[in-house]
Amino acid sequence: METLTLILCSLGGVLIHFAFKFYTSIKLKVKFEWKLPLATAVLSIITNAVLILVREDLIGILPFTKFTAVMYGYLGDSVFRNLIKTQKPNAKPNA
Repeated sequence: METLTLILCSLGGVLIHFAFKFYTSIKLKVKFEWKLPLATAVLSIITNAVLILVREDLIGILPFTKFTAVMYGYLGDSVFRNLIKTQKPNAKPNA
């Protein structure tokens, strides 16, 4: 049950990051591009789920609480997005 709770918290972090990006695009009146945010969200969800499933092996390196699961979800989505942007130097900035 704890594993499911941590995965849901991590998913919440990904969704919070996604909602901030969507809100920013509305605020700036910019068309929201769905491809990059969805791709990074899926990668972040998979990565966080795997980290949570193998957390016993990582307990000395990474703390795992509900709060940190949310932060891993939020930050993981942000990191993936920035990594993808660096691979496409001619890409327009996405809101």
